[in-house]
Amino acid sequence: MLGSSKRLQICVLLSRGECDVNSLAPEIGLSQSALSQHLGRLHRAGLVSVRKQAQFISINAIMPPSSRFWRP
Repeated sequence: MLGSSKRLQICVLLSRGECDVNSLAPEIGLSQSALSQHLGRLHRAGLVSVRKQAQFISINAIMPPSSRFWRP
């Protein structure tokens, strides 16, 4: 699942705390469309949660930030 360096980068950034899609896309260097595809894969794998409120979409890592999984 983390065979993509972009998905790994997304997980590392999310380990710092909740992000919204609009701020995450430029930080990762992806279009919102490409980011949505990566987030969909991570969500289906159970690695991130997605919360929608009106037009605001926030994403959280499901594993706690202290987990060894997230450490580079």
